[in-house]
Amino acid sequence: IVFRLVRGRIETYAAGIPDVNGLYASDQALLIGARRKVLQLREGKLTEITSDFEAGIDGLEMLPDGGYIAPAWVGLIYHVSARGVVTELLDSRSPQMNTADIDYDAATHTLYVPTFLANSVRAYALRVSNK
Repeated sequence: IVFRLVRGRIETYAAGIPDVNGLYASDQALLIGARRKVLQLREGKLTEITSDFEAGIDGLEMLPDGGYIAPAWVGLIYHVSARGVVTELLDSRSPQMNTADIDYDAATHTLYVPTFLANSVRAYALRVSNK
């Protein structure tokens, strides 16, 4: 379930979506990370963008090119293109660092990744395409 706050009251915005664990709101739509899927809610219509993840995702960070970054707490980080093509960027399961609650600085193209079990925060420079 996704809730929203309207005029001081909490109300249901989207129901019937299990295990929501990542939202990104823009002027056009709401992206929803739920289990191994990314869904888009636009004008009341729910559409699946992709479900090509190996593990349940944990957050969404939008990129300037219309794509976004989706981490999975088990230690995976994915790039999802604006067309929904999923590419694995990082697999840190072997050293068991676990990744979640990432942040992206668009000004410096830096992805910040807290590594819960490694007790650190890592920073990665992302190459930005001008396409």
